[in-house]
Amino acid sequence: MTPTDNATQAKPDKKTYDMDYQLKRMNGEPLQQDGKPLTAGTIIVDVLSANYVDEKIDGSQKVDRYKLAVRINEGGPQPLSPKEIVLIQQLLAKTMGPLIVGPLYELLEA
Repeated sequence: MTPTDNATQAKPDKKTYDMDYQLKRMNGEPLQQDGKPLTAGTIIVDVLSANYVDEKIDGSQKVDRYKLAVRINEGGPQPLSPKEIVLIQQLLAKTMGPLIVGPLYELLEA
C-alpha cells in the first residue's frame, strides 16, 4: 500500500489519514525505533510534542498541539483538517530528513 492509498473522506473539511502507516527504508525494509515499526503517528506525535527555539507560541497553542498529538497517538485512521496538515508539514520540515518527510508529505497530500 502506498501513502496515497491511505486517505479517505471523513467530513467535507477533513480527510482521514492512517496513522499506522509504516515508514520504510529506500530498500523497502521497515524503519524501526526501539525495535518497533516506525509509523506516521509516532513521527507526527514526536514533532507535535517538541519545543522549537525559533517559535514563540503561547500555552493555548501548546495545548492544541497536545490534544492533536493525543488523538494521533491513538493510531488508525484519524481525521485531520487542512490547518492541522499544514502545521504537521511545517514541523516535519523543521526536524526530519527526506526519508521521513517524503512519505509523510505524500500521505498528507493524498
